[in-house]
Amino acid sequence: MGLCCQPYQSNLRPAFCIFIPEPKNIAMKILILLLIPMLLTTCSKSEEPRLSPKEIKLSAEQVQIVDGGNRFGFDLFRQLINPDEPGENVFFSPLSVHMALAMAWNGAATSTRIQITEAMYFPDIPDQQINEGYRRLMADLLSVDKKVAMDIANSVWYRQGFSVKNDFLNLNRDYFDADVSELDFSDPKARDIINAWVAAATRNSIEEIVDEIAPDHVMFLINAIYFKGIWQTEFDKKKTVARPFMLYDGSQKDVMTMEMTADFAYTAREGYRVIELPYGRGNFSMLVFLPEPGSNVNELIENLDWEQWNSLAAELSFKREINVRLPRFEFSYETELKQPLMNLGIQKAFIPYQADFSGITDEEIYISRVRHKSFVEVNEEGTEAAVVTSIEFREMSISEPFTFYVNRPFVFALKEKYTNSMLFIGRVMNPDE
Repeated sequence: MGLCCQPYQSNLRPAFCIFIPEPKNIAMKILILLLIPMLLTTCSKSEEPRLSPKEIKLSAEQVQIVDGGNRFGFDLFRQLINPDEPGENVFFSPLSVHMALAMAWNGAATSTRIQITEAMYFPDIPDQQINEGYRRLMADLLSVDKKVAMDIANSVWYRQGFSVKNDFLNLNRDYFDADVSELDFSDPKARDIINAWVAAATRNSIEEIVDEIAPDHVMFLINAIYFKGIWQTEFDKKKTVARPFMLYDGSQKDVMTMEMTADFAYTAREGYRVIELPYGRGNFSMLVFLPEPGSNVNELIENLDWEQWNSLAAELSFKREINVRLPRFEFSYETELKQPLMNLGIQKAFIPYQADFSGITDEEIYISRVRHKSFVEVNEEGTEAAVVTSIEFREMSISEPFTFYVNRPFVFALKEKYTNSMLFIGRVMNPDE
């Protein structure tokens, strides 16, 4: 008697066959009958077909939002490359930052709103279409591949008793599925409550984003994204060995490096090569950009832009057999985004008495801080990643005037208001001299 496991493609030979001798007694027959369901279960697992990527039909608004997010992402990536930290690993989510700023944009007005719009490359379409584009994009990303675990969560936390306009809260509830909570910020447990939400949203990959709540804090806008994808073709752990890796200064160190040979999409461009490693059914993938020998990774980052990113799709449509050797890695990253965002043109939002968030409240508020934390692990099974972006708003207190304390060398000038004539100008290094 024989039992064969037939693969999904019926024209192929069976994956395996098991030949069972004719049982000579009742006990042996019973044992075989008990074993057959187990063998069939194993067979059914091997028959599972590899699904092809599920098509997502983007609306015109979604295309513009995705393109704008990618352009913004490359701009911000370049800002995060610190020349004083040449050996620093960097990992952030353009989608997370873009989405958190979009929630704040819903409450911005006048020149504050214009600066955010321009830095984020928002299209010139009605606000409702931009918000709807985000809503549909979130829904598509979360539903396209059940083989990939992905969560996108948003929240708005505001100080108990602080007046927030319902239109602002409803926009972020309706289009960003944001959790909205009025919280007693004076309670020592308030920080723990917000951080517990962050931990749950990232499946405990990131456990803290709010390190303090000051008396003038009035709101936190938070976005969290979690991703876990299993490679379509997993690496064999037995083939992972220490191999040399060249560091930024030209020195080498041995790092644990995975290896496999399989069919992958690949292309070569001037100065770098690209390989695509898919997860799940193939909608999500990792692109690895490898500079040519003698080329600098920072030069690659400086020259890479959204147009090159968009044109890669056509070049990566064909596969070939490739031996891949990829380091196994895991690290966390944290950065403050205030200065990078100001460098990209979002300035007034951060300046007290110039920021206009009258769509959020009638009170005078400004963005005091934008924190971004991330985590990534890449191993033989796949990739796990999580990010959190927190936008902190503070209130400008009328009872406590802004302090302009001249306690260091300064420049001064005398002028006439209407002609703008500069009458005198000087530098003071020592007031007592």
